[in-house]
Amino acid sequence: MRKKRLSLVIILAALISLQLCLSAGNTFAAGDSDIYFKDYNDGNVSGWTAAKGTTAFTADSGAVKAVTQGAVILADMESPQVANGDYEVKLKFNQVPTRFGLVFRYIDKDNYNVIQFDTNSWGWDALKNGVETYGNIQSTPPTLVAGKQYAFKLHYEKDSVQLLIDNTSVFTTSLPGISTSAGRSGCAAGMTTRP
Repeated sequence: MRKKRLSLVIILAALISLQLCLSAGNTFAAGDSDIYFKDYNDGNVSGWTAAKGTTAFTADSGAVKAVTQGAVILADMESPQVANGDYEVKLKFNQVPTRFGLVFRYIDKDNYNVIQFDTNSWGWDALKNGVETYGNIQSTPPTLVAGKQYAFKLHYEKDSVQLLIDNTSVFTTSLPGISTSAGRSGCAAGMTTRP
């Protein structure tokens, strides 16, 4: 029996610091069925929730504006639950980014994975039943600047994860500590620095 594999593409325009702006998003299946599309031009920002931290969501010029305080995990509760897929995010930072992340396989506040950028390195964070594990990912850190839009693409299948920025591979690694259960997509900001 052939397993169904969904490709998840969410297009986000983000201002990371105390604000995230999330623009229209798409989810594509491997075939032509099961397509998820979200457009914020109508001002409807339903579905987005702060799983961790404090966030106020408003519509802002075709985007979701999320004003945050401290570390936040944001999830699109209307996105499909995907176990293996591709997640694409377009981010534009209003200042040089220091801490942000791509959330995938989000189930609830106690169960999700994050691939995160912390100053000049990449890492991962996983919560399973409220128990956190994390680690560093070996890679050459990119130089990210304020005011430029970047396309981040995260491919995940079982415990294998690949990150591309503007179609250039940053790393491919295996993360045995992450959850492989189907979950939703989202983003993170202001995470804690890890040793």
